[in-house]
Amino acid sequence: MNNLRIFAISFIVLLSVAMSNSALAHSVKWCGFFRSEFVDRGNEDVHAAYYNARYARFKLLKKTSSGSYTQLHSGYLGSDGCTPYYPIETNTNYKFKVGSKLKQTGGRAIYVQPDNTHSKSNSWQYVNYYYNTTYFYGAPPTWKQNFFASFRTHQTSAAAVARQLIANYNKLEYPANQKTHVIFNCNFGLGADNTFASPSHDAVCISTNHEYHGLDHSRYKFCIAHEFGHLMSSYNGGPLNTSYGIKWQTNSPDPCNCERHSTYKTGCLQSRGVTGKCQSEAWAWFYGAMMFNYRGSANSHSDCDMTYWRAAYQTDYYGSTTDWPPWDNSSVVDWKCDANPRWMERYCLSGNGYGSSDYSTTIDWTNFFWNVWSNGSQRYTVDQLTDIWDNTPVANNHIGERYSDLVSTVNSMFPNYWKRYQFTHKAVAAGVNH
Repeated sequence: MNNLRIFAISFIVLLSVAMSNSALAHSVKWCGFFRSEFVDRGNEDVHAAYYNARYARFKLLKKTSSGSYTQLHSGYLGSDGCTPYYPIETNTNYKFKVGSKLKQTGGRAIYVQPDNTHSKSNSWQYVNYYYNTTYFYGAPPTWKQNFFASFRTHQTSAAAVARQLIANYNKLEYPANQKTHVIFNCNFGLGADNTFASPSHDAVCISTNHEYHGLDHSRYKFCIAHEFGHLMSSYNGGPLNTSYGIKWQTNSPDPCNCERHSTYKTGCLQSRGVTGKCQSEAWAWFYGAMMFNYRGSANSHSDCDMTYWRAAYQTDYYGSTTDWPPWDNSSVVDWKCDANPRWMERYCLSGNGYGSSDYSTTIDWTNFFWNVWSNGSQRYTVDQLTDIWDNTPVANNHIGERYSDLVSTVNSMFPNYWKRYQFTHKAVAAGVNH
């Protein structure tokens, strides 16, 4: 995934004004929305064409008699993506500006930057609005008017994802006082042609090398969320195998390698690979799943839907293990990340003399992370999972944390039998207990 190319997404910003139903009849609140161009599939819990721009920087300005604008208010939009109620004057021009910087409590901030810009800057998009009493005459207190600004760039699609991270900072373990950048076409690291996380720059880099405006780009938001997952792992701990010397097996059975792909054949969702790398990629996909799917209650099953960024074998195929699963040659593949296809056990245990204890698949570990976190009375928090990985020794030859060593750490950290059972039970169900 670190070498993933993704395509530029266009956007427009939607802004709205809502009248107050208080005694102050001419008091309104201004609301901003990030219009995404990734066009959600609608399967996951959080999906929309317009994401309210919660926690985004804003400015409200009024036009003076001299023709210039003077600033009335500034700050950050609330959890509803709106300002507080502000009084406005009749027959007056206003300018409402929404920025690409998002800020939350505890000094957490995300800067969605333009191309190849690594700074704490803020890009503004705005809409002009003229208020007069005739226009509002007879309108009910809850009247709302929407305004579209004709800006088209990829920044608001990325901001729609960033808002999920910063709004759910507690669940997602986003550190206090952390400043993160989303940068397009980076000139460092893997370069402008690639999408990757760069912990040394506190940045997620996104390539817009290919303009692509298709009907379905849920994959775009999960690609961005995936790289956020890698970045958070570098901040908080957890699975973070950085070795590219040993990655994936190309000499494994066809459903366990990436040879059917025309590009990026070194790793994919179902390929058999070294355990540490599979865990690292799975953790990043799990992180994306958390951003757009609800955890639900401990004693009920939590569905998880994602969109994979390219073709794959049919992930929910449960036919004979002697047959290869159908190849889904779509440009994107729907993926039930709460299901347990047990890909490693069904197709990939044997592999030219390589021991199964050192190899896994990304799809199985992603399912494990989701289910051990979301379901069961003894489910694990993100913090507990990162602690387990941080306290487990890394096997030599870049293998990563072996399952048997992870279980030993769990046994030493948690005296409660059912807490330990939660870990091993979900591991067996996902097929990662090798």
